[in-house]
Amino acid sequence: MTIEDQPTLPVLLRRIQLDWGMDSTQMASLAHVDVATYEGWVASKPEPEAVSSAIPQPTVPPGMDNAVPLVSIYRRLSAVVSSPEEQVQWLVKPHSAFDQNPPVDVMRSSLANLNWVAYFMAYAPATADALSLN
Repeated sequence: MTIEDQPTLPVLLRRIQLDWGMDSTQMASLAHVDVATYEGWVASKPEPEAVSSAIPQPTVPPGMDNAVPLVSIYRRLSAVVSSPEEQVQWLVKPHSAFDQNPPVDVMRSSLANLNWVAYFMAYAPATADALSLN
């Protein structure tokens, strides 16, 4: 898959929202932005590149930095378990890595903790057992 074939950040956010069965308020809470900002993100269209370049350019639109760890968590979780239902189960189940707090609660608690969960997911072994899914 080339960089041009990869879904944009707004498309990924909408996919996460649909797969995890969340409304805009819940997604905004996870991304630590207000609902209007979140809805603006998912409604945005990619801007045409002003400069054409053979070198891939950053794909994070200005102001969408908070969405990156959320997408990272989603991608890693999707790589380990393909079922959105099992992904949601992992999000809401108390987890030993987070002092028996559900990952979704940790993610919502602060932007720093959202990044912490993303970091955990990036470096956890890529098995359902390692993520305590079984």
